[in-house]
Amino acid sequence: MNTVREQNIASAIDEVKRGVTQREAAQNWGIPQATLCDRIHGATNKKTSKLANRRLSPEEELFLVNWYLNEEASARPPSKAQITRMAVMVLIKGGDFTPIGYRWVDRFLAHYTRVKTKSVLLESARKRGFTKEAYKEFYGLLSFHLEFKAIRYTNIANMDEHSM
Repeated sequence: MNTVREQNIASAIDEVKRGVTQREAAQNWGIPQATLCDRIHGATNKKTSKLANRRLSPEEELFLVNWYLNEEASARPPSKAQITRMAVMVLIKGGDFTPIGYRWVDRFLAHYTRVKTKSVLLESARKRGFTKEAYKEFYGLLSFHLEFKAIRYTNIANMDEHSM
């Protein structure tokens, strides 16, 4: 919808350049005359004008999104703290050593809906799974498989989700 509005503004500006009055061009394309006048005199849209105030360029933010999605695909979805650290590293690489804002990661997550942190959900699911019944069931199954397959305790290795 925003691109349609921008196209209408561009078309209205073209009409003004061909000799149509600003008022007529604005009415023809359904945009406010003040907006058309501002654009003719060099004003930009809100999105473009705010780009100069952003710490990370759209390309750098896209890099962060792709980094996050790659980590998530590798079963290591980053936490908010990890996303913040990566953003700070990108800023430092670009020569910006000013600390990142307190709510930056929240705004980043709100803007890029494909990026969702999952650490809170995972931790709560783990806590719900730690019950006496769950332990009994797990160790019962483990004992059965050890006996059924004749596996000795010396041949058992401990691996968690972060080890290889």
